[in-house]
Amino acid sequence: MLGLRRDIQQSAAFTPRAYLEGLKLPANFTLPPLSAVYEDAVRLPELRKSGPPTIRTVFVRNGAATTLNPTGALHEPLAWNTTLPDLFKFAYFARTEDVPVELMDPVIWALGMFIRALLEGTESQLRAMGHILPHQKAEDALYFMTANARFKLIEHLLSPFIDRPDDAIPHLKVALEQDNARRGEVNDKTDPYQSNPMLYVLYTDALVFSNQFDKHTRDELNKVLHAVQTTKLRKSADFSFIILKARSHLALVLQQMGSDEQEQKEHVEYCAKFLRKNPKLVPERSLLQLLFRRDQPIHPVLELLGGLSWLKGVITREGLTARMEERQTKACRYCGGREPQVTLFRCSGCKHIYYCSKECQKTNWKVHKEACKEAAAAKATDWIKFRESPIPANNTLLAHALGLYRDPSRGHTHIVFREVEYRPKASKDFRFRFHAKRAGVFKIEDVMMEIERMMGLNPGEGPKYVREILEDLDATNPRLEKAPILNISFGDGIQTWLGSAAISVYSLRMTPHNPRWRESMNLGEPPEPLLLKSGAQDVEHVF
Repeated sequence: MLGLRRDIQQSAAFTPRAYLEGLKLPANFTLPPLSAVYEDAVRLPELRKSGPPTIRTVFVRNGAATTLNPTGALHEPLAWNTTLPDLFKFAYFARTEDVPVELMDPVIWALGMFIRALLEGTESQLRAMGHILPHQKAEDALYFMTANARFKLIEHLLSPFIDRPDDAIPHLKVALEQDNARRGEVNDKTDPYQSNPMLYVLYTDALVFSNQFDKHTRDELNKVLHAVQTTKLRKSADFSFIILKARSHLALVLQQMGSDEQEQKEHVEYCAKFLRKNPKLVPERSLLQLLFRRDQPIHPVLELLGGLSWLKGVITREGLTARMEERQTKACRYCGGREPQVTLFRCSGCKHIYYCSKECQKTNWKVHKEACKEAAAAKATDWIKFRESPIPANNTLLAHALGLYRDPSRGHTHIVFREVEYRPKASKDFRFRFHAKRAGVFKIEDVMMEIERMMGLNPGEGPKYVREILEDLDATNPRLEKAPILNISFGDGIQTWLGSAAISVYSLRMTPHNPRWRESMNLGEPPEPLLLKSGAQDVEHVF
């Protein structure tokens, strides 16, 4: 398949994921095969020349044909929906970040036509086609579907692969009107910029990318920035990029307006400092879209960074150094706060993990104290540094292994077992001194006896032990929707460790699944499958 994003090309087993905001899809829900979606997309150009075929009777329900429009042909949007069902279903249900590049234009067209179908079709037609289910109120179902379809359409139009901000703005204005109307209906008096920040973030992106450097754009950006900076989630990694975008947008808008020179300078310096320390935090295409647009003057942030020479150095740099990777994952061990939103300091005991405040350090002490006091011998020190370090082998790769990108709830029911081997001469970098020999994913209930034995618990103590760990993770930053990551790491002469971490659901949504996670776990050969003496089944691929 030509034109696929690089992250999709790297995985021959890539399978797009389904997602709808505000709805947990059934476990057995499946997207249509990509081959069928491509077939619809290939047919589309010729069909658009002649229009969809005349369609009256479409579905058979309960043994009887359903006539959608007895007096004539089905109107255009529903006719298209019926003619290209796999493309329409894929466009509506697929995560936006999982849509292959060459399918984006057909998907954008299908989403626009689907919104028309929802707005122009009658309730009886939409029920007959299965868009409104028997138990659903038509008004609620239509709001939910149009909101999801429109939001996905907007995300595609603003994608750096498509970059059509002018086309996105009319849809954004409708989405904002619908959101405000809905809030009025339920008497929701919370700040809309805080309760639905991503909608306003996309709106300000579109305004700036379409060169609307005016008071309205400035005011909207300030509202978004204020909302994000005052929310309790402001320290999370997910909001760091939003703050960066808002401030970089303001730097450009204020420059073009010729106003608030001191404020503009502060935004420029903030963004430049952030990007110098975190050059790989922003995906390459998003960075280009943000700082280097051919229809705009040179961005003041890019100018301060060194212009195109800096940008070229960032987008052509391969991999991450240990220092860069530490910066990218460096965060408060308890609340997840990151620089520059907070000031981090190292634990004075182990000199390895970070906190943003004495309060966070004190609250996390019951979890961290054992590891902190163990730092003695070289092997133990390396082991503590490795297992406490927020490197991919201890978080994102385990999230891939657990399948959290497909089902975040597995973090509460599944665990990774990892057998490691100490190889002190393998690398001067502590990240690669512990080699994962074998690894497997298991249901917690299937390996509870192993957990009790390996952690030195009495029979029957395991469920409470695991439950308390999960409760501690859930209680940390409770407003942030997140998925737990549990793993047991063990090996010859290595203290068994039950590691616990969490990853935000937003991060899961924004990251393509990597089924080849084993290949990134080690320097050299990947870990082999792990067989437990109990015979518990590895359920990595069982959903």
